Amino acid sequence: MSGEYQLSIILYDQDGESIDGSHWGLIFHMDDSEVGNLFHVTLLDPKLQVYQLDQRHGYLIHSKNSSGYFNVARISQYQCVWAAGIIEKETIPVDATATCKEWVLNCLISLEVEELVPAGTSLWLEPLLKLPLEDIVDRLEDKWHCLKS
Repeated sequence: MSGEYQLSIILYDQDGESIDGSHWGLIFHMDDSEVGNLFHVTLLDPKLQVYQLDQRHGYLIHSKNSSGYFNVARISQYQCVWAAGIIEKETIPVDATATCKEWVLNCLISLEVEELVPAGTSLWLEPLLKLPLEDIVDRLEDKWHCLKS
């Protein structure tokens, strides 16, 4: 990784597998790049609510289920490494009260504390957590990068 990167939130269409039909993750990528480094939590066992951190380096941004993404910060290579370390240490959801979206929000709060994302990022993001994907896209307007054709 060299140069300037974007830290974005990438959303996936889950085809009705979740309440609002979307899954959230964080991805570091360069402008117009087809690949990035993805961080997200996956639900391993719905009955037991067991989650796991999943990291994928060189991840194809335009994957089968990816709906789109929006940028939350521009960061340097050094900041990318620093932010990835913070994300890796973020507490994984341990029960039915937490979701992938809340994990992303908590990561961004931690990144705000370290001044790696702009102050107030978590405040404008939090209302989006409960919205269906279509409403999120409407609210983001030109910030949304659609990956579906």
